[in-house]
Order: sequence, then C-alpha cells, then structure tokens
Amino acid sequence: MTTKALQDKELQEHYDQIFAMYGTRGWARLQEDVEGMLKVHNSLADIATVEQLWFRKGQLDQMLWLQTHQTVHEAAYNEELAQQD
Repeated sequence: MTTKALQDKELQEHYDQIFAMYGTRGWARLQEDVEGMLKVHNSLADIATVEQLWFRKGQLDQMLWLQTHQTVHEAAYNEELAQQD
C-alpha cells in the first residue's frame, strides 16, 4: 500500500477501515471458507430445475463477490489516488 492519502477524508477513512478488515484473521478465514464453498458449489451436476439453476447462480455470484472484494477495493483505491495526482 502507499503512504499517499485521498483528499476526501471520509472516503479515506472508509478505505482505511476496509483495508484494516483485510488484515484480520477473520477475513483470511472467510476467504478460506469461500474458496471451499466454491469448490463444492461450482458444479451443475446436482441441478434439476431452472429454479435451482438460478439459485446456484446467485450463490456463485455472492461467493465470487466476496472472493474479489479485496482486489476490487485495492484497484478502486489506487484509481482514486491516481485521479487526484
């Protein structure tokens, strides 16, 4: 991470809190759980109905959102920093 800060103090505080969360053991455990869940649910083998298919899609969407949360926030933060230079 950089030592630069955003000019918008409220937004900087938001990112500081998010980045602090990423450094916790709880976040690491959540990521491990999500990875395991993706391995189990990333299959259509047990899908019998369209409703189950859409439900599974929703499950996968949420797991992928959690899995990419850190990368997306880091990229957004770096973009914010670059735009204020």
